This record gives sequence, structure tokens and C-alpha cells, in this order.
Amino acid sequence: TGTARHRDGGANEFQPMNANFGLFPLLQPPVKKKQRKAAYAKRALDDLDTWLFRVGAEGRANTE
Repeated sequence: TGTARHRDGGANEFQPMNANFGLFPLLQPPVKKKQRKAAYAKRALDDLDTWLFRVGAEGRANTE
């Protein structure tokens, strides 16, 4: 039944979804299409470092 299917979380039918970059805030300044995903990733990692600093955790190791 529907309740049993809901309870087990549908693990047998799970379909992961790719990231939808259309849901992300636009990059400022705009970036050409070939560099766009890398720019989103860099912005995300920079935002993560800022958040980690605010909560008192260690940021990323210097990997650049």
C-alpha cells in the first residue's frame, strides 16, 4: 500500500537528480558557458569557507 511504500522511503525506486544550475543565483559578472560550471563550483567552495569560518571550523586546505 501507499503507507508501506512511504515508510520504506522507496529505496528500491530511488532516482538521483543531477544539479539544476538554473536554480542557482546568477554569476556576477556573467561567465561564458564553458567556464560557468567551474565558476559555480568556485563560488560554492568560497561560500563554504565563509560559512566554516563563521561557525569556527577549519576551511579547505589550500589546494590551489
